[in-house]
Amino acid sequence: MASRSDARLASRHPLVFFYALAVILSAGIVAVLLAVELAEDLFVLGTFGPGIAAVITVGVLDGRSQAWRFVKNSMRWNFGLGWWTIAIVLPLVVTLLALVLATTTGGPPLNSELWSGLAAAIPLLLLLTLLNGIPEEIAWRGFMLPVAQRGHSALLASLSVGFWWGAWHAPLLFVDGTFQATLGDELGFGPALGFWTLATMVFSVGFTWLSNSVGGSALAAAVLHGATNAWISWGLTDATPSESVVMFAWFVGLWVGFAALLLLFYGARTLSRSDRTVVSYLPTRHQEQPPTTALTP
Repeated sequence: MASRSDARLASRHPLVFFYALAVILSAGIVAVLLAVELAEDLFVLGTFGPGIAAVITVGVLDGRSQAWRFVKNSMRWNFGLGWWTIAIVLPLVVTLLALVLATTTGGPPLNSELWSGLAAAIPLLLLLTLLNGIPEEIAWRGFMLPVAQRGHSALLASLSVGFWWGAWHAPLLFVDGTFQATLGDELGFGPALGFWTLATMVFSVGFTWLSNSVGGSALAAAVLHGATNAWISWGLTDATPSESVVMFAWFVGLWVGFAALLLLFYGARTLSRSDRTVVSYLPTRHQEQPPTTALTP
């Protein structure tokens, strides 16, 4: 049960309370896994920290019943087949374009072995949606984004969430076998952290567009998150560290272009066709408007 001081801090500074708790929980999960020598196999469970932190924060602010309602609202799935398709196919298209462009600048080659592994990425997409997408997106797009959008444009809120989302990954720069560690080895800690954080800020604009367009469902963003990780993992199959960096640079560059198109067509205020900022969750005492309904792509 939350103490009065915890409740006061969460009420006055909900994002600070949530983020600090997310970092503590993620670090705690990994520390336990290290202690029982399971970190190498179950390290991914650290991604559950932000989602658990978001649910706890809502519970501290509004009570257990509202925390359960928050999870149900975040996991709304009936936002239309078109948006499901976009969430799955968009990162595949970007990955394919990045691979083609990267072959001319030192990226991984497009060979028969790569194409034969495409089907294997589909079950990986489901796995990463469950283990990465949902635990993280309940936090980033389910809780943090709506609170950030309360007083700011969707663009500014997206960049802010993307910055802290990227910073949360910083410890992975020291974990062998992660893509972040590959960036660190190739670029050095500072440039790698800066590049990774820039990438998550750009990705965040697209994730906000999808979440806002379906009325605030974090599940849509979770599928996009899982698909992005799965298709990138497929695209980097057997790539050398330097080839991985080249391909990822093209991938981020294409996302920059996509984000620019979103701003051009939808504007910075809402990043969607709605004329209102989508606020799918707010602490009860701060609620000002109901969430918008999902739109057809």
